[in-house]
Amino acid sequence: MFKKYISGILFVVFMAYVPLFVFDKLDAKGEGGGSYTGVLNLWHIETFEGGRGSRAEFLKKRAIEFESKNKGVFVSVQTYTLQQVEEKLKQGDNFDLISFSFGVGCKVKELLSPFTGQINVRDDLLAGGVFDGVVLALPWAFGGYTLCCFDDILAKKGGKLSLQNAFGFGYTKKDKNKTKVPSLAVGFAQYTNPMQLLADCGAKGVADEWQNDLSVTPYQAYQSFVQRDYALLLGTQRDLSRVLVKQSQGKMTDVTFEFLGGYTDLVQYIGFCDNKDRGALSQAFAQYLTSDHSQKKLAGIGMFSPSLDIYSDGLQDKMEKALSSDLKVPCVFDDEQKLQQAKQKAMEIVGI
Repeated sequence: MFKKYISGILFVVFMAYVPLFVFDKLDAKGEGGGSYTGVLNLWHIETFEGGRGSRAEFLKKRAIEFESKNKGVFVSVQTYTLQQVEEKLKQGDNFDLISFSFGVGCKVKELLSPFTGQINVRDDLLAGGVFDGVVLALPWAFGGYTLCCFDDILAKKGGKLSLQNAFGFGYTKKDKNKTKVPSLAVGFAQYTNPMQLLADCGAKGVADEWQNDLSVTPYQAYQSFVQRDYALLLGTQRDLSRVLVKQSQGKMTDVTFEFLGGYTDLVQYIGFCDNKDRGALSQAFAQYLTSDHSQKKLAGIGMFSPSLDIYSDGLQDKMEKALSSDLKVPCVFDDEQKLQQAKQKAMEIVGI
């Protein structure tokens, strides 16, 4: 009887601990499907303005969540400029994951590995991450373009705001100097091409209403618009956030936005390098970043999701709807020469 009693106790203890042991082993594999423990290096490079928050901080928060699901794995998010990335690559350094956009893709495409797992993003935005028919990068956040005009100016121009009449808003101030105010302020990041929107819709420029050049940054263009040095602003989701903040502070009068679909080159991609036993986990992190759970949180930084509708009201919701139809997106792996040629061609079509 005593032996049976002891055997029974041992059996109960065994059955209690076996599941814990098994679950612990399963949890160690986590979402990556592998047993690697260590650090995944994620390089983050920004070549265009975001929304109202930090994309790097967004990545760090997703990294913490991913680490909690993969015991023993740490994702180190490091922010670099393109020049710093080029120097690191020359020194023989490498990444496991890389978050990037235009101007960077051509520098790292040979290091990227094809995605073989589930892809949870829109085909139009995904197309920008395809090279030679292979998916090398997944879009994880994006923005778009918008026209912006002060309501008092818009009212004098018939109340209609569109790309087609964007060069028709110039006017002369009723001051002693009869100051001329040109129509359109446009800011350029080094590798973005907002003029493509004007070229695609057939808009034509007027020489004496165009005082901009390719060296004007998006923020400088925004400042010129706010100071009423221009009648209109061709801006981005960042400018929408700027205006909303100023209006909430009572520092800006009413403005009207015309959100533009059809084209965007404001897309942040994620790619990975299949380094030894880290490839599966690196790809798993990219999938986690593009999962519904992560994508819903992009509203916190004023960006748009390449897979979900994340806004339900307000101007961000209206902009999201304008960007919901198929967008023409350049290849993120185009080199600088090709990007600059496309920009120059668009300017010539517009007549500037």
